[in-house]
Amino acid sequence: MSYLADWWTTSRKRVAKADRMCFDSIVILTSWMIWNERNRRTFDSKIKTVPELLACLEEEALSWPKFRVVLGLPGLSIGSATDYYSLRSKM
Repeated sequence: MSYLADWWTTSRKRVAKADRMCFDSIVILTSWMIWNERNRRTFDSKIKTVPELLACLEEEALSWPKFRVVLGLPGLSIGSATDYYSLRSKM
């Protein structure tokens, strides 16, 4: 197994069973965003700062309905930037 798989399996056991699906989604989303950033840097010579990458991660996570339910946030139509930023300011 890889280091990530070992960490994921161990960390997952510390999360309440009801929240494991959300935890898995966060791990997958984070890995995906890092992979995309790696590709952007390698193939497009474009670089996002860590704060920019975290903002993109947050925005993407908040667009996932299941993640929003777990956080107890109201529904949000995808692409509604006004709603997103008004919610973000309340966090």
